[in-house]
Amino acid sequence: MEQPEDLKRSRNRAIWTVRLATFAGVMSALGVTWGFANLAEAYFSGKPPAPPPPPNVPKLAAPVQQPPPVITTIVHHRSAPSGSTSGTTSGSTGGAPRPPSSAPAAPPAPPPPPACHSTPSKPC
Repeated sequence: MEQPEDLKRSRNRAIWTVRLATFAGVMSALGVTWGFANLAEAYFSGKPPAPPPPPNVPKLAAPVQQPPPVITTIVHHRSAPSGSTSGTTSGSTGGAPRPPSSAPAAPPAPPPPPACHSTPSKPC
């Protein structure tokens, strides 16, 4: 068994070891913090980085609208000879415009009046 004097000495040595380890840990944390603070001050100004310049795009002429091409097809039909009456009426050639075959239709009748619902205060 150890003597009480040896016990005190080993206990004191353990306490000092824990104290020194704690002090060393705190000092190393402060040193790392100080180092990162100096790096941040040196390399990060606090201003946002400047945006890159826009790309150089050549200006093109504005498009010009043009009407679509019109395709015209001309179809020639033979007309009946002037002396024949097959398909034509009384000597007309068939190419002349004709009046409408009937008169325009009459407009629709107006709707009937609404039904009367009499009340004592409002008779029909």
